[in-house]
Amino acid sequence: MARLTLQALEKTYPGGTKALDGFDLDVAEGELIAVVGPSGCGKTTLLRLIAGLDRPTAGRILLDGRTLDGVSPRDRNVAMVFQGHALYPHLTAFGNIAFPLKLRGGVRAEIERRVRETARLLGIERLLDRKPRQLSGGEQQRVALGRAIVRDPACFLLDEPLSNLDPRLRDELRRELKVLQRRLRTTTVYVTHDQQEALTLGERVVVMRAGRIQQVGSPSEVYHHPANGFVAGFIGSPGTSFLKGRLVKDAGRLWFEHGAQRLAVAPWAAAELSSQCDTAVVLGVRPDAFLQTPHGGETGNELRAVVESVEFYGDVFHAHLNVEGSILVARMAARRQVAIGSNAVLCVDLDRVHFFEAAPGSEEPGRNLCATLEPRRQQVAHLI
Repeated sequence: MARLTLQALEKTYPGGTKALDGFDLDVAEGELIAVVGPSGCGKTTLLRLIAGLDRPTAGRILLDGRTLDGVSPRDRNVAMVFQGHALYPHLTAFGNIAFPLKLRGGVRAEIERRVRETARLLGIERLLDRKPRQLSGGEQQRVALGRAIVRDPACFLLDEPLSNLDPRLRDELRRELKVLQRRLRTTTVYVTHDQQEALTLGERVVVMRAGRIQQVGSPSEVYHHPANGFVAGFIGSPGTSFLKGRLVKDAGRLWFEHGAQRLAVAPWAAAELSSQCDTAVVLGVRPDAFLQTPHGGETGNELRAVVESVEFYGDVFHAHLNVEGSILVARMAARRQVAIGSNAVLCVDLDRVHFFEAAPGSEEPGRNLCATLEPRRQQVAHLI
């Protein structure tokens, strides 16, 4: 195991394109950290810099306290698995897995032992005599993982290794990969554009955008306490819905006002938001933050909407709801009947909404105005 430290890392390509901008990250020994963000945010560039395939414009990379400046890729003791399997077509699975050991001049008996041990770990012993064209996509990816594991590296770098697989196989290999990493306890940086994959795999999640870190935290933290509107909208399936409005005081209570409708602000948030009274803010509501009935007779938590469309997912469906020109997505139990074009009244869990800055000149919400506060009441919302 090794600790990976990235300090003020930057990468600017010819032409002025900045792929990484002031990237700071500390990955603990044996930790699996998931890096997620949209295409073009710098995820793959990050891995290439750690692997030594590209050189940073500025900043430092340290592995177990040792700087990697000027160290060649083969001497860094890191193993990278790419999105494509990148197997040698003329070699068998055994030959592909053994390849890095042969490059090091390993003893034949030791190579044989380590390859077969790795194959047992991955459940591909019976496939060692087959060539890549004789293997399925999932089997090829297991061989690619085996080629990385057999080196016993200090750090794994995984660049969207499951994205080319069908959904069912991807789910299966994701579970296997998590169990495998826990068993090996090798420091791992896992890059993906799939936020669900990041949440299920990572011990911590790094959310990136345009070469910069937006938030680092546990899966629960980035989901329940997003640092800004981008994280709230990107994390979750579907992501957070937003309503623009303003905060007003009335009858001794703080309210969020959107058009002709109002939502009460929970007491735990009102203390923090009182200074924002009479200013524009953006309300963020996740699909699972809707309730069938108010908590204990709670009032001021209803929104009136028109059902615009419905997406069925078996035990639940997602209803797209028009609230005075803005669209919210609510997750509802499949037993409830909702007709397109009908009127609906939604109860919102006031402890699970977020308030974001209304960034001037931008359609996207800014920072979370209450990101550091823990809601007074922690509980799971009931499906509508």
